[in-house]
Amino acid sequence: MNILSLDQAAKTGYAIYHNGRIIASGTWKLPAKHKHLWYTRKLQETVKKYDITAIVAESGFFDCNRPRAATSLWELNGILQLVNGQNNMKPITYVEPDQLKKSTTGNRWAKKAEMIEAVKFLGYNPDTDDEADAIAIMQWYTKLMGIPIRHPNK
Repeated sequence: MNILSLDQAAKTGYAIYHNGRIIASGTWKLPAKHKHLWYTRKLQETVKKYDITAIVAESGFFDCNRPRAATSLWELNGILQLVNGQNNMKPITYVEPDQLKKSTTGNRWAKKAEMIEAVKFLGYNPDTDDEADAIAIMQWYTKLMGIPIRHPNK
């Protein structure tokens, strides 16, 4: 099983699971111009390159106090749903932000710095909070599904 986890935003964090471990992670900075086309192509390229069979993402539908951010997340999620469907994958699994924070740090109100530290404690070295969230999403999903995941240094 090859899994793609995403923390969707203008800077989208991603992590890729293959053969019992996270083999790649990072951040995609979406360009201001043609971001939808760029994101579609990046997702398709990633799905094909890594033979992705499942996608898990943080739910962005909670942030109605920031209408522009919420609209952007809805747009990105629409693209994600389209790419998922075009590749005949199972339905996307979503995790709520507070559920992810609680699972990762024990505190559902954890700040970005706490999430980064928790992911570092697991043996990863994320460059951004977006990447840290994508790694945490993958950890949450593999635990939920009972899928083994090895420590990055083993």
